[in-house]
Amino acid sequence: MADTILITEGQSNKDVLDVGSYVVPFTGSGAIGGGNTRYIQPNGELWNAGEALYYIIPEAGTIVSMYAYAGILAGGADKLDLYVMLNGAQQTMTIELGAAETNDSTTSNQVAVVAGDRITIQGIASATSGSGDISVSIKIRID
Repeated sequence: MADTILITEGQSNKDVLDVGSYVVPFTGSGAIGGGNTRYIQPNGELWNAGEALYYIIPEAGTIVSMYAYAGILAGGADKLDLYVMLNGAQQTMTIELGAAETNDSTTSNQVAVVAGDRITIQGIASATSGSGDISVSIKIRID
């Protein structure tokens, strides 16, 4: 039988569970075609009409890193830009996957979040080509 942990008023998951951070995955099955913008959802879908599904932040923290993998881009000047979206607004934490580059990560431009904030990932493909399936993870430090 598992132990029950009671979190009392004034305590956070970090205080009780000694967990300092956690990872949230976003995956997009399918491609982002050339010149298109899609939103990568936490349920494995790409959405083209703005954000439809979000990850809801459970408590205050900071998005400290982002890692991305995408199917191979066509090459040349083609690229895929991936942005953290906070409550529908594009943030400066971004990854740019260039020609034939399939993965990258960043710890720049960290994003402060509070309980109830909505997070998703926006992908913007260059005009001439797009990407294959996309996986993005963000790491959130509990503050």
